[in-house]
Amino acid sequence: MQKLSLFIVCGLLMPKLLFAGEFYTDFERNFRYVVPYKHNTTKEAVERSDGVLTVTIEPGMFGASSDRSNGKERAELGISLSDRDVWVRQEFRVRAQSGFPTNSRVMISQIKFSDAPKGFGSPPIAVYMSQGGAVKCNDYSSGHPSQDHHRLRGVRLDDGNWHSVVMELVISDTAGLCRVVVDGRTMIEMKGIDTHQNGKDLVGRIGPYRDQLSVTQVVQFDDWKVQSYPKLAR
Repeated sequence: MQKLSLFIVCGLLMPKLLFAGEFYTDFERNFRYVVPYKHNTTKEAVERSDGVLTVTIEPGMFGASSDRSNGKERAELGISLSDRDVWVRQEFRVRAQSGFPTNSRVMISQIKFSDAPKGFGSPPIAVYMSQGGAVKCNDYSSGHPSQDHHRLRGVRLDDGNWHSVVMELVISDTAGLCRVVVDGRTMIEMKGIDTHQNGKDLVGRIGPYRDQLSVTQVVQFDDWKVQSYPKLAR
């Protein structure tokens, strides 16, 4: 339980693997996750019913200490990964329930390090539900995040239907990989980049993280799976 000083560990389930290797939940049973920020907005936002996780984010859900001053709101769930692992794959199904479409930024998943150096907070890989859906990769080789941000093609994540998302990240200073596949189609892929934020704790996350809004939004998730391995063992 050494991560308790950094993360809130919550109890909607107990899979055998919190500090990964491989984690999976179909949301049929209780499961365990971490809240990767100070204030547990996630506890009041999540509900598990009929094998689906429903996340309701409301105005004023300031999770991180800086969210109020920075105009951000969030209700995320995380799975802690081993800092030794360099290959991470996160996949899930997702659908928008209410509060969409919106042009305001709403991230629904990311893989990132906590406590990254100043200027390196933007995640190496992320998925958004705003503006119909978008994906992002970051390359840190220039000494600051250099984003490649793509709107989704041929699909809208906010249309109320279920969509499958697969995120793949190889963490490396020189041979990194960032790839996002939506409904079986590769939406973004970058190879040979610097994907290392040089932070402390690596966490795979789902759940909304958004610019501050005056509306309530509801997003549902199912079949959440996170794998992480040393690259040579893949």
